[in-house]
Amino acid sequence: MADSCRLMTKWRWVLTLVAAVAVGAGVGYLCSRPTVDWVEVAAAVGRQDTLHGTGRAFLDDGSEWEAALWAKIDGPGKTTPNWMVRPVKTPEGQSAVGEKPKPGLMKLVEEMDVCGEHGVVTRLAEKRVRQKAVKTQWGRKDVLEAEVRTRSSDRGGPHLWRVYVDKDSGLVRAVAAFAEENGTERVRLRCEYEYNEALPPGFREN
Repeated sequence: MADSCRLMTKWRWVLTLVAAVAVGAGVGYLCSRPTVDWVEVAAAVGRQDTLHGTGRAFLDDGSEWEAALWAKIDGPGKTTPNWMVRPVKTPEGQSAVGEKPKPGLMKLVEEMDVCGEHGVVTRLAEKRVRQKAVKTQWGRKDVLEAEVRTRSSDRGGPHLWRVYVDKDSGLVRAVAAFAEENGTERVRLRCEYEYNEALPPGFREN
């Protein structure tokens, strides 16, 4: 009986030790993860002259639209944006040449201006959010991927974002935005960004 008790005590000690090591490893991993400071991201973008976003919008009717954003940058959270859209395919998967913009399309495309007045990065910067991220690559560049959840009621926009921030410059390089549909998260918008390109002819500043 005594031997049995000693054996049980030994195993409890071993299991406690294993659990402690596992918890410590988990805490160490979380603490070692890089952090995105959205105030610094907004400031980095605010120091640029222009923003050019190229993306694709996916509507819930199955249609797809190419979208472009050009914006003059006047500081953190201050942009003068222009958008252009072009149909890619209809809900039936056919060529959509000549299709008119669908209701709600421009509201979704406007979300490409993530560092503008109402953009997701600006909202996070205003709340002075710092967030854990994971290291990955985008376009052969080292970036930090941060997953951001917002209320779907925010301007009717997506409720989940994956934002890819350049590790060295702090600039937003890409985003993917998702909306919930029948309990499933479906991509609604993808966009990549370049900075300091010349604005196109006909760009409107008002």
